[in-house]
Amino acid sequence: MINYRRLTKTDLPQVIAFYKDACDHQQFDQYSPDWTWGVYPSEQSLEESLNDLFIGAFDDDGTLLGAGILTKGEDPDYPSEAWKIPATDDQIAILHLLAVGPAARGKGVASGLLAQLKQVAKEAGAIVIHLDVIDGNPPADALYQKNGYQLTKRVVIDYEDVGRQEANLYELKL
Repeated sequence: MINYRRLTKTDLPQVIAFYKDACDHQQFDQYSPDWTWGVYPSEQSLEESLNDLFIGAFDDDGTLLGAGILTKGEDPDYPSEAWKIPATDDQIAILHLLAVGPAARGKGVASGLLAQLKQVAKEAGAIVIHLDVIDGNPPADALYQKNGYQLTKRVVIDYEDVGRQEANLYELKL
């Protein structure tokens, strides 16, 4: 059984190890988000994210299988004309760092995390979730589309860790 819950400070060592492993494992994946450990994400950014809506998926043994973060307020890298659903800054949640460990892939963990994050966003007063997927990651595009996210625009984003990249912007009405 998979258990979903908000991550806390006591989870931080496991969260750091999880995301470091996710970054290290990208070299073996055909598709990846191209994260750079120490830049995006980093220990400091993960610790700071515990103040946001940070949800984890755990197995019965307490092993972290996957995680994702929601922040409130629009991302300044996203062009405002990209969105179809009108919303004020405090009604927007941004999804970051959704990841599932290699051993848990294909078991519904990512969709379960998206459902939990959707509920958390609603409870926090959001009416829409925005996110981006770096170009060349069709499994991520398919995951979000399968879970009701609508592709709104292709843009170029200057990412902190990998520089200027084309990306797909998605939104989900809550």
